[in-house]
Amino acid sequence: MSEKDFVQEVNEDVRTDRLLAVWRKYSRYFYTFVVAVLVFVGGSSLYKNYHLNQSMEMSNAYADALEFMSKRKYEDGLKALEQIEQSATSGTIGYAVMAKMQRASYLLGAKKGDEKAFEEAIKIYWEVSSNPDFPSVYQNVGTYLAAYYSIGQTVADVPKDQLLQRLEKISAKGNAKRLLALELLAHYHKLDGRVQSAREACQTVIAEANDPESAIADRCRAILATLPPEIKTVDSK
Repeated sequence: MSEKDFVQEVNEDVRTDRLLAVWRKYSRYFYTFVVAVLVFVGGSSLYKNYHLNQSMEMSNAYADALEFMSKRKYEDGLKALEQIEQSATSGTIGYAVMAKMQRASYLLGAKKGDEKAFEEAIKIYWEVSSNPDFPSVYQNVGTYLAAYYSIGQTVADVPKDQLLQRLEKISAKGNAKRLLALELLAHYHKLDGRVQSAREACQTVIAEANDPESAIADRCRAILATLPPEIKTVDSK
């Protein structure tokens, strides 16, 4: 063995010894890190599987409830829907909203003409609108439907002033349901004798509608046609 080879072998042995020394000193931290990673990955997997199972259970329960309703087994269907509302968690809150909406739809449809059922349906929509645990998009839907079915009606436990305030918020610029909210507000303004406010709401809808001949624009033109003629002031000069 040459002197150069000997020196190289000694250097390699020294590096190996140093590496082993470092490994012995810090290996416990490495093992701790590996265990932590495994626990995190395993925990995340269990968490995801738990919520996935919850969603699947809710989906099956909702499908069963709809099947009961379609077969006119209304008592069983309503019980199933109420059970979904009560057992829904933050991860499955959408099913609670759909269950409420389905109950309201049943009350409006199957019990058409029943005043108590009609009011109960509106109250359900108001509950959706008022529930802070529901995402805002669901609250907006509840507000719109409560306002839609409340036109010309006085429903206990559904304060009209609060309902209109929430509808005003939906009519703000940038809201996807702005034009629908403005159309409803036009109806309310008309019934309350606020002719100019009704006119302005309709004119905004017509101006902002993507299609001038769209259904919502036509409906607002129909509202305008029922309003008293606009009085224009004449300049005396």
